[in-house]
Amino acid sequence: MNPSYNQSIENYDYYYYDIKTKLNKQNIIQITSRIMILDEFFKLNLINLKFYNDNKFKCIKKDKKDNLKDFYYSYLCSSFILTIFVYLLPDDKHTFLKYIYISYLFIVYLLTYMFYRLLV
Repeated sequence: MNPSYNQSIENYDYYYYDIKTKLNKQNIIQITSRIMILDEFFKLNLINLKFYNDNKFKCIKKDKKDNLKDFYYSYLCSSFILTIFVYLLPDDKHTFLKYIYISYLFIVYLLTYMFYRLLV
């Protein structure tokens, strides 16, 4: 028997963290996304099809935004660390390596800015 829409909302609110922890334990390598949680709710017959279809695109959009945010923060941290390493290289030695390193750092800064623009 399929639950009603209101019952689906209540089930989703009540069982969300239980199903999320269950999926986290099953997925050792993967990240548990919102769409995976929603699919699991539908498989367990805790939500109806209308609730599933209403929230599917919201979950996909939130998951995509979370992934972009993760990329942005990882590039931001790496750019700061790489900037520190540029100043640790001696000026009189390895000049060619330093130019290559600075160009690589510039690319990382551009990627960081690109992900920032996608988030805003």
